[in-house]
Formats: sequence, structure tokens, C-alpha cells
Amino acid sequence: MVSDNNEALFLSESIDVFSESLKQSVECMFGMETSVVTQWEVTERLICNCHHNILMGCGNSGYQGMIAMGLGEKDAQCFGFSGHDELLDVFGELLNNFCGILMDDECVTEHLGVLTQCIPQYVQIGAFLPKASSCSGYLNVDNGSRLFFGFSIKKNRTL
Repeated sequence: MVSDNNEALFLSESIDVFSESLKQSVECMFGMETSVVTQWEVTERLICNCHHNILMGCGNSGYQGMIAMGLGEKDAQCFGFSGHDELLDVFGELLNNFCGILMDDECVTEHLGVLTQCIPQYVQIGAFLPKASSCSGYLNVDNGSRLFFGFSIKKNRTL
């Protein structure tokens, strides 16, 4: 497990694992090619400012985390989705798949353990999330859409 205050260092060293796992998830689920728009970055807080956001908590006895994805209204239309329920169903499943692929990566489980997923939630027009070490970035999908993804993690604290 990662020791206190080393979550950001772990994310920095493993950032390619997160972006490549995401590419694999999107490409397998939708059968579309993707590309990383810019280098993913590590920040102290995950910021989701998209029109449509899907959030899924994850955790274990040592860590709590959040996996997030977001897309604009036009990006949702590129997939043919119109309603919130459909977005939540499809992209919630994508986040479940992404988390599963991460849990197959020895680097991730060696440092964080196995993270159990929570039920995905839909949030419209941005989401304010707690401060936690995060990595995030964008993927371009060959249907013309751009998807935001992020992962945040913090060590469980005792009072």
C-alpha cells in the first residue's frame, strides 16, 4: 500500500496505466479508436466541469477513490444518446469496465489493493469533489467526441 501523502507520486508514476486502461475500455466497449488529447496531469482535486458527468466511487479498507467521466451535449449526441438514464447506463458500465481493467494491473493493486466499485451516479453541469490526489485527461474518439476522465484516491484517515 502507498504510505501517507504518496498518492500523488504513485499517480504520477502510473499515469500511463490509467490513460491506457481507459483507451482500452472505450475501444472495447464502443469499437472505436481513441487518442489521448494531451498528457494526463496529476492535480490535488478532480474537477468535473462537463455538461454530463458520471461519477463512481471505489474503495477498500485503506483507500477511497472516485472515477469520473464527463462529456458535452454535442459529444453525447455523437454517441446517439439523448437522455440522462441512457448516459448513466452506458457510461456507468464503461466506468465499471475501466475499474475492472485497473484492478487487473499489478502496479495498481500492489499499491492500492483491490478497489470495490459503488453504483455510478449522474451529475449534470459540473461536480465539486473533495480534495484528493487525482489524475485526469481527455480522449478523442473517432466518432468526433471528446471525453473527460479522471481518477482520484486518498488514504482513509482515522479520527
